[in-house]
Amino acid sequence: MPERQLRLFDHPKPLLTRLGADFFKSLPKSPGVYLIFNDTDRLLYVGQSSNLRSRLGTYKNANPNHVPRKVLRLVHSVARIAIEPCETPLAARLRENELLRTRRPRFNRMNTWPKAYWFVGCREEGDVLRLWITLQAEETDHLYGAFKANTRAAFGALLRLLGHPVSLFRPPRSFELPARNGLREFFGGTSDRLLAEATPLDESTFAQTLFLHDQELVMRFFESGPSRNRRICEKYGLTRIPQERLDDLIAIG
Repeated sequence: MPERQLRLFDHPKPLLTRLGADFFKSLPKSPGVYLIFNDTDRLLYVGQSSNLRSRLGTYKNANPNHVPRKVLRLVHSVARIAIEPCETPLAARLRENELLRTRRPRFNRMNTWPKAYWFVGCREEGDVLRLWITLQAEETDHLYGAFKANTRAAFGALLRLLGHPVSLFRPPRSFELPARNGLREFFGGTSDRLLAEATPLDESTFAQTLFLHDQELVMRFFESGPSRNRRICEKYGLTRIPQERLDDLIAIG
């Protein structure tokens, strides 16, 4: 592997040139949020830190060899940075969530669109169990959530683990299967025991590999979705978590 070429000079520091050393020296070593704007005063990015001076120093000193291209594009687009000091790191996280929801900056992706968080429905209809996922907070006792990333992929993976060979690339948004125990407990976050009963669809290498992939995906979903939601609901006396409150409740813990 070829060695990285050594630089004869320090790498460029466009933020230091543009904003000046005094700006970075004046930053507080305390919690807060920072808002990055371009030359048309468009908000590009919102972040938070327990130490604003330290965090923004990483942008000031961003080394092209060590940071993602997205960060480099952001650094070269900055015209000004505004800060909002907060009393605690938690207050900074909550303020960041608020700004992400309401301002949806260009360079942010996570936590910017709570309406994209899924709910999962689970209802017995005679001998049939109907499962579905939806973005709508329906008024029914059969709905669980809201859940964040990979919900639809985990939904398809769970169906495959239960013995139904649904598409890997286009998992369904609703499905009917014979009524069985364990699914309400799973989506309610009280037990994942039904996964212990799962077996590969056949003995082929592909089926075995897919089974392990699905098992890992569904377990991650259970821990970061139903199980975490159950703990939050018990702590705050909720029956279901609204989409717009999920990120704040996760931050609070």
